[in-house]
Amino acid sequence: MTQLNELESLRTRVKLLEEQIRSLGHEPIEIPTSNVSELGPKEGELALDEYVRYGRQMILPGFGLPSQLALRNSSILVLGAGGLGCPALMYLASAGVGKVTIVDHDLVEVSNLHRQILHGVDMVGRSKVESAKHALLRYYPIVIHWDGTHSFPKTLPVVFAPNVRFHAVLDCTDTPSTRYLLSDVTTRLGIPLISGAAQRTDGQLVVYNLPPSAPLDPRNAKNHTDPTVNATEITNTVGPCMRCIFPSVSRTGAGAERCSDVGVLGPVVGVIGVLMALETIKILTGFGIEECQLHTPSMLLFTGLSPRPFRNIKLRPRQSKCPGCSTGSPQGLSVPELMADLASLQDSYYQYCDVDSHLPNDPILTGARRGEPGMRVKASVLRDALVSAAASSTASLTIIDTRPPTEFGICSIPGSVNVPLSLLLKTPESYISISTPTFVVCRLGNDSQVAVRALRGALQAKEDGSQANLDNASSASPQRIVDVIGGLRAWAQEVDQSFPIY
Repeated sequence: MTQLNELESLRTRVKLLEEQIRSLGHEPIEIPTSNVSELGPKEGELALDEYVRYGRQMILPGFGLPSQLALRNSSILVLGAGGLGCPALMYLASAGVGKVTIVDHDLVEVSNLHRQILHGVDMVGRSKVESAKHALLRYYPIVIHWDGTHSFPKTLPVVFAPNVRFHAVLDCTDTPSTRYLLSDVTTRLGIPLISGAAQRTDGQLVVYNLPPSAPLDPRNAKNHTDPTVNATEITNTVGPCMRCIFPSVSRTGAGAERCSDVGVLGPVVGVIGVLMALETIKILTGFGIEECQLHTPSMLLFTGLSPRPFRNIKLRPRQSKCPGCSTGSPQGLSVPELMADLASLQDSYYQYCDVDSHLPNDPILTGARRGEPGMRVKASVLRDALVSAAASSTASLTIIDTRPPTEFGICSIPGSVNVPLSLLLKTPESYISISTPTFVVCRLGNDSQVAVRALRGALQAKEDGSQANLDNASSASPQRIVDVIGGLRAWAQEVDQSFPIY
């Protein structure tokens, strides 16, 4: 008989005895009992139901009651309640982490549901952190703090308030700027950073700042003058930060792409998210962490379509001249000091993360943000051109779709021709038409701008009989070759509501 059944049986028996007393003309006397709180778990103990709930992990050799208590007393920060954050949050809450702070300013969309498993159809249009909190409370009534109103840089002073202490931070974001900012913050505050990423069918996992450069470590004091401890010793006793491994990231390099652009298979994100939860548990409890610290820092790579999907690559250790974590960079700062110090690195964030105001004055880059007069048209212009061509026996036009063949096979505008961007850029002269106007479309209206510039350059070269100067190509034949602003998504929203959006 379970404890609950036994309790219910005792309550039923008490009720019968009270009825018997009343039948004899007496009234049951209530005797004061001990305070209920006195019957709860004592210091260093769990509640009875927690022993049952977590028993399967507590019986693991080396885990036991101390590790479970460590989880209950831990506080973590999770940046991003999406594909990575959802499985990580689910397993960490289920494992018994006592306090979770979630930051994500996005709303739940239908396109999220195939991989962001905490969110349901009933939560579409609502805050992701609100949806995650609602789902997590079904597992266990942990303490959840959340911020769903601002992006991370704006909410930084609130999240890392002076009275807040996190034992681990999980980077479940997909933007380079946030990743570098998180690395700089956690390094200065002495917090391990568990960073995951997943795209297409591949994923990766790295734990930065482990062992952490703890502010209490005298070697990390701002005014450290101990001659017996040199910079090499310090860098060898703490883990690298993100800048140690990736000093810079190009606009088109690793980390610059998003799942919404290149796609992702749901279980791939789930695998990385679950592994992030595992690494977090190891850090919070010390379970198995001793063995990990004996090895060189490494990155776990996951390839979902490989017969041997997992492999580890060694990473270089902390760099003595790294601007993010070198001994010359401040550590153990208060929040105001931290904010002031990060402000000094602001130019670095612009450089690494391709902020608009610091982009080179290049037509492709500026056009990708704002569009250029004469090079771009609305989806309705393409619609009108199609109608005119259909009504005329002489008028015609060319529609080039620059998406990959897989995406073209999902949906396309009738009459369009699929020329993937990579193929078009190799021989743009093969796809120009002197006699008919050309409309170039892509999924969101970004790749099409690059294609238009290449086509205009080829057209100018053909008309001049010489190689065009790419710097002046944007002024060539302004109305012959144009791209559609917003791409096929704009076509679906403005012209054909039955056109699929993916």
